[in-house]
Amino acid sequence: MTRLGIALEAALEADALARSLALSIESTLGDSEAIAGALVLATAAAGALGEEVGQRLASRWPAAELVGTSFEGVVLDGRVWEGEPVVAVLAWSEGEGAPCVIACEGGAGPAELARAIESGMARAGDGRRGVLVLLPDALGTPGLAGLLAALVSAADEDFWLVGAAATGLDGEAARAWVSPGDPGLRPAPGELLVGVWIPTVGPPTSAPRVRSVGATRAASPWLEITACRPHWIDALEGEPPTDWIRRQLGLGEADPIEPHLERLLVRIARGCDRRTDPPDDPDAFEEHYVTGLDARRGAIGVPGPFVRFDRMAFALPDAIDARAALRAAVDALPRTPLLLQLGCPGRGASLHGDRDLESAIVAHQATGRRAFGVIAPFQLASEPCPDQTGRRHRLRVHATVLAAVGPVSDSGS
Repeated sequence: MTRLGIALEAALEADALARSLALSIESTLGDSEAIAGALVLATAAAGALGEEVGQRLASRWPAAELVGTSFEGVVLDGRVWEGEPVVAVLAWSEGEGAPCVIACEGGAGPAELARAIESGMARAGDGRRGVLVLLPDALGTPGLAGLLAALVSAADEDFWLVGAAATGLDGEAARAWVSPGDPGLRPAPGELLVGVWIPTVGPPTSAPRVRSVGATRAASPWLEITACRPHWIDALEGEPPTDWIRRQLGLGEADPIEPHLERLLVRIARGCDRRTDPPDDPDAFEEHYVTGLDARRGAIGVPGPFVRFDRMAFALPDAIDARAALRAAVDALPRTPLLLQLGCPGRGASLHGDRDLESAIVAHQATGRRAFGVIAPFQLASEPCPDQTGRRHRLRVHATVLAAVGPVSDSGS
């Protein structure tokens, strides 16, 4: 059975950093020939350092498949690194359940990308039982909806998807690269969709391997969209949305709205019965940030699909509920050696007053299981379909997504 190893180091010179990471991994998995593959994650602040470290690790581990990309932050065992140059490695040995690297051209269409991803999964030889970790570039996020729809899973498949939209420095494209078992790297910032397929070993578990945790509470009644354009909502119940925002936030006519937008989200419920309000269950709506204001019309910019007569509600962050839901989500996951934690930068200091609080809660609640992941503005997660006929894969915001990876055991070791 494969084994997993995790190492993280603050930035040093590339040679010294790669050597330190490699020695840490090899102390867990064996010598350099024992390494079958690795996922290399660098903070955006590290710049090109992640690729440089990847180059050296590829030379040291010539038989291994390596893939890497940059993120706003990296999470490990209760701490978050953001705004500082850090490189982390998740590596694995050969054996039953060994992960495999996923890498395909990000500019392809959704159906073509889905076929390429499923072809990569098939190389592991364990069917569609496992966790697919997708790390697309954040700038390509609008195209993700079609890809997620193309990866629909049936109810009888033990197939789960998690992911996060990778980010580069100062809003640039993520620095993604792949080394397919040779000493060279193929860098393609913003043009490469990377990830890892982690097969499930052993009998399936009835407990979901993926949990999505929100962090908001409703801040308005459900309102009917009475006028809209693509990506713009012009009227709610016949009034400009900015009028509703001012009332919900207690702002006067002259008070600026822009400083409050980072804390304001909207919930969109599509195709619901207009005679009744949608349920508060997160499966019943999609949540989005407000991305812009049209002061002339009083309109708000909202990504994602909606049409006239869909329903919309405003939402605000709720730290207390977020912490309780996070603890419950960790407890509900199967006990495996590793928990993947994919969080949002808006859930750190601005929500809890402490950048590390959510990761500390996960690490404490995990009781010995290691927690490893990233911080990014968008999260991806499998969730049950409303009719329970399968799973749908959704794009989330202001969420923390957790996934249980590896064989299930009573001790989680």
